[in-house]
Amino acid sequence: MRPIDSLSGARRALRAVVEGRRWVVAAPVAAAASVTVGQLRAGAAADVLVVAAAPGMGTAPDAEVVMVPTSAGPGLMGGIRTFLDAIVDPSAQMMAAIDAFDPSRSALVVCPPFASSVHVLGRRAHGARLPGWVALEDKTTTDELWDAAGVARAPSLVVAVEEAPGAATSLDRGLGTVWAADNTEGWHGGADYTRPLDPGGDAEALVAWFGTRAASVRVMPFLEGIPCSIHGFVTDHGVAAFRPIELVVFRRTDTPTFLYGGVSSFWDPPEVDRRTMRDAARRVGATLHGRVGYRGPFSIDGVLTADGFRPTELNPRLSLGLDVQAGRIADFDLEALTRSFVEGELDVDPVWLEQDVVEAADVTRFGGMGVPLPDLETPERTGFVRFGTTQEPELVADAADADASVSVGPSDRGSRVRMLLDPAKVAPGPPVGPRAAAVLSLLAAEWGLAIPPVEAASPASRRA
Repeated sequence: MRPIDSLSGARRALRAVVEGRRWVVAAPVAAAASVTVGQLRAGAAADVLVVAAAPGMGTAPDAEVVMVPTSAGPGLMGGIRTFLDAIVDPSAQMMAAIDAFDPSRSALVVCPPFASSVHVLGRRAHGARLPGWVALEDKTTTDELWDAAGVARAPSLVVAVEEAPGAATSLDRGLGTVWAADNTEGWHGGADYTRPLDPGGDAEALVAWFGTRAASVRVMPFLEGIPCSIHGFVTDHGVAAFRPIELVVFRRTDTPTFLYGGVSSFWDPPEVDRRTMRDAARRVGATLHGRVGYRGPFSIDGVLTADGFRPTELNPRLSLGLDVQAGRIADFDLEALTRSFVEGELDVDPVWLEQDVVEAADVTRFGGMGVPLPDLETPERTGFVRFGTTQEPELVADAADADASVSVGPSDRGSRVRMLLDPAKVAPGPPVGPRAAAVLSLLAAEWGLAIPPVEAASPASRRA
């Protein structure tokens, strides 16, 4: 099989996979399935059905939608897990609705990248991850991987939950520590099962919190710097490495927790750090391929500190940061290519993939932030924000005067507030986090939103 080495070649190969088949798109938010549905229809799919837990904000998909009756669940993972449980073990009513669309049960299911089940909704998931790949997502096992790949990391200890206070005392460099749960309750992300402990903080409260959710935790020093990620794509011919992406992660000031706010490509790290991060992606990708035959996309999340990039977790799947570069910017359906690549329906040239995505992502930027709200009944609203010379945001009436759009509305977990920066108005370079935190504060005051108080990370000064 000749590896795909052009965008036009990729589109031809994907059309051959899609054409004439029925597809079910499972997405927690229906609006988030709109792009996938459009791509399937453009590929001459026989028909498409969407299964979702909430309508969401934005354009509704061009397909019938079957709503999943799930509860929001606690935190970020609560909503995701209840949705995944509902499609793995669907109700009789849901199955009847899907069988009416696909009586032969021959349709393929497009699942969220973080899903891991081969069979969902009574059908086969297209491009499901292998169990050995899913296991790599446990945050208490990754430090051995960094060492094997020769990637510099911060010191850490993996201990039983009740032993974590002692580990924190030994690892605290003066800024506190960060604890991350194992996968006792399954995969977790979005900083939902990660908690900071300030110097002199209430360690026993964290022990109580983690004790009902995990058997062990990884304890690391709190790393000052910009949360960020680097992405790769593993093939049998090598590893494509992409550009760094900022993780917009806030620290709540009213409680010792993080608040995940999405990704942004506006941030540019120093060139030496960019090279180091991309080299880390190549090293880790090659190690994953050699150990478990891993194939496809992955991300390394971490923090750009005064000592350089330090990894904190591995996401062995397509994550938002790479989807932004390949899909939103390069106008390429990397999610579909990944599914077909894992299925063995096509092959990929990593040199072409890396070059096309990196060149596009360096020229065009995308991002902002999006965070869930505790108020589940927030009315939908949109507006515009301008950043003055002091970078303090203000609401403006006209999009022509704005640097970003802002909105609030329904999501799979209740409500969500978003900011999308205008790449024609906002210059790349500085991290987005501080501006995003200021916008959250502004919207809390001006729109009366129940947004918790947060602070953003700031760049750490490079040590001599």
